[in-house]
Amino acid sequence: MSGSTQSLFNVVDDLAHANLGDKRRTIRLARVAKAIQNSPGLSLPRVFADPSQLNAAYRLLASMSKDVSAASILEPHRVRTAQRAALAGTVLVLHDTTSFRFGGGGRPDMGVVDPSDSTGFYMHSSLCVGVDGEPLGVARAHLWHRSGETHGKRSRTESMYDPNSESWRWNDAVHEVDDQMRHEVDVGKLGRLPRIIHVMDREADCLVLLTDMLEHDRSFIVRADADRRLVPGRRSTDDKLFAGVARTDVQATRVVKVVRRVVKRKDKAIATTDDATKKRRQRTPIETWSEMRSAQLEIRAMRTRIYGSNGCHAFIPPEGLEVSVVYVQEIDAPQGVEPVCWYLLTDQPVGTAWEIEFVVDCYCRRWLIEEMHKAIKTGCGYEKHQFEHGEQYYRMLSIVLPIAVQALRARWYSREHGDADASLVYEADQIEALRIHMHQKRKTLSTRPTVVEVFLLVARLGGHLPQNGAPGWLVLWRGHAKLAMLTESYRAFRAWESAKQDASVMEPEHASGSDSDWIVTAR
Repeated sequence: MSGSTQSLFNVVDDLAHANLGDKRRTIRLARVAKAIQNSPGLSLPRVFADPSQLNAAYRLLASMSKDVSAASILEPHRVRTAQRAALAGTVLVLHDTTSFRFGGGGRPDMGVVDPSDSTGFYMHSSLCVGVDGEPLGVARAHLWHRSGETHGKRSRTESMYDPNSESWRWNDAVHEVDDQMRHEVDVGKLGRLPRIIHVMDREADCLVLLTDMLEHDRSFIVRADADRRLVPGRRSTDDKLFAGVARTDVQATRVVKVVRRVVKRKDKAIATTDDATKKRRQRTPIETWSEMRSAQLEIRAMRTRIYGSNGCHAFIPPEGLEVSVVYVQEIDAPQGVEPVCWYLLTDQPVGTAWEIEFVVDCYCRRWLIEEMHKAIKTGCGYEKHQFEHGEQYYRMLSIVLPIAVQALRARWYSREHGDADASLVYEADQIEALRIHMHQKRKTLSTRPTVVEVFLLVARLGGHLPQNGAPGWLVLWRGHAKLAMLTESYRAFRAWESAKQDASVMEPEHASGSDSDWIVTAR
C-alpha cells in the first residue's frame, strides 16, 4: 500500500464518519460494525452477548428514520474510497453483479431472483482497486429485485429501448463512480482526477455501453462475448472480430495467475403463472470450489473498427466504434481444464508489448470482485441472517461491505506483499495477543512480524492445514473470530494490570490512615 492511502485504512473505520442525523446513531453504527468484524459469520445474538447491545443493533437496523438508510450507512465508505482512489493516481473499477437468496418465505420490500421462488435481491457492485490490485473500497452498490412475474417474450425494440432495462445498470455505474471521484477531487482538493479504468466481464459486452464510454472519454476493458462485424453492411460475409485478431502475430507471452473454478449445475423448475412457460427449467450454478493456478498465455492485439449487427440500437453510430482488441489464448493447459481464451475490448493503446501486457494485467484483477462477493456470502455468512423486512437486509449489507473489503485487503497483502510489516493490516493489540497465544503454545512470533506470518497464524487459529493449500474464507473468518477473543482478553488483562498498578501506588498512603492506628490501639 502506498503511504498516501495508508492513513485512510482500516476501511471499517469509514463507517464512523456516517451522518445518520444523530451522533449517537453513528457511534452505535461504528460499534456494531466492529463487533461484526470481530465475530464474522455469526448471527447477531451470538455476536452480542449483552442483551442491551443486541437490542441496540436491532434498533439501528430497524430504524424508521430516513437518515438511517442503506445508502446513508455506506456513504462515508464511498466518499473515503473516492479519496483513496484520488491519492492512488491510477485505479481500476471492477464491476460485477451477484445475487443474495434467503430462506423463510417472502418479506416486505424484497422480491425474488432469477426469477424463481427464492426470496432475495441483486447487487451490482463497483470495487475500486489499485493497478497492483490493492482493494481501496466499494465505489458503488446498486440493489434491486425482480417481481417474479413472467410477461412473455418482448420484441427486440421493446427490450432495447426500455429505460427501466436492467442492462442500463452498467452505464449508470460508470457515470456515478466517475462523478463521485470528480466531486471528491474538487471538494477535497486532492490533486488531479485519477486515471480510472472500468473493468467488466462478458455480461457488459454491449455496444450501447461501449459507445457511451467512448463518447464520454471513459477508459474501459471489457471482455467480449459477441463476435462483432469488422465491415458494415447487412449481408457482410467478411471475417469477424475473433477470426481477424486470431490471424495476427503473437506480440507477447505471459504467465499469469487465474482462478480455476469447478461448477456443478442443478436443474430446478421455475414457478410461474404462465401455462406456456411452466415446463421451462432453470439451471442454477452451484460453485463447489475454486483455486488459483498459473497459465502460460500467448497474446495478440490489433486496433480495428467494429460495427453493429442488423437492427442495432439507434445510439450506435453508423461509422462504427474504433477500439483495441487483445486476444489472450492459453497454451499447454492442464488436462481436464478449459484453456483461458479472452477477447478484450478496450480504448487503451496496444502499440507495444508493454501496453498489451498492461491491458491483460488489469483484466486479471477482475477476480478480486468475485472474491469480495464470496467474502460477503461465505465469510460473513450474510445470507444466514434472518430479518423481517428487506430494508434491514439492505442496511446490514452496507455494514458488511467494508468488512469484506478489509478482509480482502488482508488476503491481498499476504499474497502480493507478504514481507510487509503486519502493522499495515493488523492492529498492535491483535499482534500482541497473538504473540502471547503463540508463547503459550511454545512458539515465538517475530519481533517485527510480516503480514504473511500473521495471516497464516490467523488461518491456523481457524483450523487451516498448510498441506491443504491457500486458506478459504470460512477458515479465515473462524481464525479472525478466535483472534478477536484473544485480543479482547488481552485488552481486559491490560486494563486490569493498569488498575492494579494504580491501586498499588495508593496503598502506602492508605496504610498510614485510621485503620493502622486502630490496629496499634487494639494491642
